[in-house]
Amino acid sequence: SYETIDRYPISPIIMSRENSNNLPEPKGHKREKWLYLITAALLCIAVTIAAVWDLYSSQQQLLETERRQSESTTFLLSEWISGAFREVDHATRTLAAKVKASDFDLANTNTTRHQEIQAFLKEQYATLPHAGEMAYTAHQCILTHAVRNKVGLDVSFREYCAAMRDFPEREQYISKLIWGTLKQFATVYIRRVRDQEGNSIGYASTVLKLSFFQQWLDRVHPRRLNTISITDRKGRLLAQTPSVKKSLGKEIPDPIFQDLLSQGADKVHFEEHTPADGKARLIYFSKVPELPFMVMVTSDQDALLAPWYNKTIGYLIAWMMIVGLSAITVRKHFKALDQATELYALAQWEQHKNEEQSRFLAMLGHELKTPLAVVRMVLGSKRPTPALIQKAERSIDEMDCIIITSQEVGRMESGVVQLKQAECSLNQILDEITAAVHTTIPVQLSAQHSKVILSDCTLLRIILSNLIDNAAKYGDPERPIEITLSDIKEAGGVELSIANHPGAVGWPDRERIFEKYYRSPEAHRYSGSGLGLYLITGLTTMIGGHLRYQPTEEQICFRLNLPETLQISEYD
Repeated sequence: SYETIDRYPISPIIMSRENSNNLPEPKGHKREKWLYLITAALLCIAVTIAAVWDLYSSQQQLLETERRQSESTTFLLSEWISGAFREVDHATRTLAAKVKASDFDLANTNTTRHQEIQAFLKEQYATLPHAGEMAYTAHQCILTHAVRNKVGLDVSFREYCAAMRDFPEREQYISKLIWGTLKQFATVYIRRVRDQEGNSIGYASTVLKLSFFQQWLDRVHPRRLNTISITDRKGRLLAQTPSVKKSLGKEIPDPIFQDLLSQGADKVHFEEHTPADGKARLIYFSKVPELPFMVMVTSDQDALLAPWYNKTIGYLIAWMMIVGLSAITVRKHFKALDQATELYALAQWEQHKNEEQSRFLAMLGHELKTPLAVVRMVLGSKRPTPALIQKAERSIDEMDCIIITSQEVGRMESGVVQLKQAECSLNQILDEITAAVHTTIPVQLSAQHSKVILSDCTLLRIILSNLIDNAAKYGDPERPIEITLSDIKEAGGVELSIANHPGAVGWPDRERIFEKYYRSPEAHRYSGSGLGLYLITGLTTMIGGHLRYQPTEEQICFRLNLPETLQISEYD
């Protein structure tokens, strides 16, 4: 370093390694070494914390992604099952609309009618590829017409027939799993048949094989780590992929799943547990809306988190490399970073300062041009009339107002404004301000009573003066300025409302009205700095008040809320 060369006059070109090792350590190097070691240690700790947090968040993200995918799968299957049962319901309704009361009478010997009903059943049966049977059943639970079973078969021992017979208010019913002539488990969709007068005359039923449910699972194409199942509300398996035909119709032997079923909630559940085989799994299931079925997705947690385990090993290797490389690179990097940060902050501050100064000078040059032209015109007049003299005085007042407002904004932004609490009579201040405003517009003051608050009277005059002056300058000269003073009962304090009808300038932009230097396009015909509302917004906040712009359909309205007492300690 240059410090070493100055202190020890040895050329770095001819200085050998042996000579440099014999030199005494320069002052301050020990402190720098300790700082370097501390920085390296903090960097390693920061990297460790970041790695641990990333591992934790990535694990949660994997689990959340799996949950969302499972939710999407269960929703899709639920929609497919609901749509399929709507088709089954439509077919069964078609069956119910075909028959008459006499068709359920076994003593009816009309062979032609019987053959016609049988042909209709077979025709409808062909439209449902997963139907195992379609039949008509009388109130006595005896088959009167069927595609596969014999007429006269007694099904009174079947719970689905008893469910319709014993509960006359039911119109349709989905049975529990049955084992019948199909030599496999199936479920029955049964609907009550009524005549034209609305009287129950029998039942129309469709038996659905479990392949009815399996068809939807075959379309999902699950990943290897997923097992997708469809069960009834008792937890008995209706379909599963990968397929397990031996378990169909039996209860799923999972205590966590059975516990969730016993809770009886329709909400979606997501549980993590470790079953008897020692493998952690994730279970997600939801109930099919308005149907006694459930869709469940089971995921192998170890397979799901395999990328996360590999990521953990990668982090360990990377951490060891960082610890080794940090001893070489951290010190130089931190110095360069600090210098770059300081230079950038300085450049930003200079740029902001120059832009602010340019805007301020542009505003002064633009807004003082018109008043100066008026004064120059009056001074150049050989015989100035009283009206011209008054106009010149008003222009001087406008320039003075622009300068004073700019000074007040500078004092406010630099934080040199000191608050002085005193008793302020709002009625008196309003009367003085309205009397001093250069306008012929009448001012209507509405107050319940004379109100005195403890605040900074000087800042309060500036705030109210700007609001009333804006209303007089930009308002309709033929309509009065309305000032209302009222108490705020709930929060305490007073509310001052200043409203005027818009004049030639029109309505201000409510999104930019309190922005620094903002003036509406039509307002440039009058002198102004664009700092008034920006200034009084800051001053209002300093005295604990709140200013808001709340126009009505006809009026421009500002509402000023002021506390009854100023807390000076907050601004000291």
